[in-house]
Amino acid sequence: MLANQTALVVDDSVAVSQIVCQLLRNELKFGKVISAINGAQGLDIFQAEQVDWIFSDFEMPQMNGLELLTSVRKLDKGKSIPFILMTTRADKDTLTKVITAGATDFIAKPFNPATFIQKIQRIAGAGERRVAERVAVNRPSQGRIVFNPAAVYKAEVVNISSTGCLLRALPFRQGGTIYDVADLTLELDGRTVAGKGMLVRQEACRGETAGNSKCIQAAFHFVELDKASLHAIQAFLAQNNAPLPEQG
Repeated sequence: MLANQTALVVDDSVAVSQIVCQLLRNELKFGKVISAINGAQGLDIFQAEQVDWIFSDFEMPQMNGLELLTSVRKLDKGKSIPFILMTTRADKDTLTKVITAGATDFIAKPFNPATFIQKIQRIAGAGERRVAERVAVNRPSQGRIVFNPAAVYKAEVVNISSTGCLLRALPFRQGGTIYDVADLTLELDGRTVAGKGMLVRQEACRGETAGNSKCIQAAFHFVELDKASLHAIQAFLAQNNAPLPEQG
């Protein structure tokens, strides 16, 4: 899947760069891995060579990761390339800037190698099966959304993919602003999915109610899933292989 692709790793920490490069070469089997020590050098390499993925630190001298991301997205060849930002700054303001600027995903430092590998595999798979993976959940499937101890909501699963889900719930009275991260627990055909999801969209249900009140549909992007939960989603997708139509 990745053997014919080139990854660019941009990080001013030699130790972190070496770890990421080793994971990309040895575990994820990228065909070629290039490294740069700051955003300016990374941008020069990206413009000069064929690069399929970028993995960038957030804080670097000369040009930081957010500036690199913004510059890459302005180029025709960089508009849709997977761009993963690695950062120790996991606060909401930073994540909002990262997502708004067009990052494909982010990885919080320090990271677990297994989590890193799983996330990249999931992004790569979603890129190849983006439409087919999003499957409607036709049988009642319950969920739970926890933004904080005072903001806990019951939910129903509307559809799901390997990268995220759409949930139906009562309107969020506390928590639940865009880019908030919640603990999610979903039941899929007797299997439990547990992980963290970032709220990326919410809208009123069309002509539907929940508990005699207006309901919302909330879209979450998975930012953390353990191996068992990912397998549960993949099993559900395999058994319910009637994809939703692509939406423009």
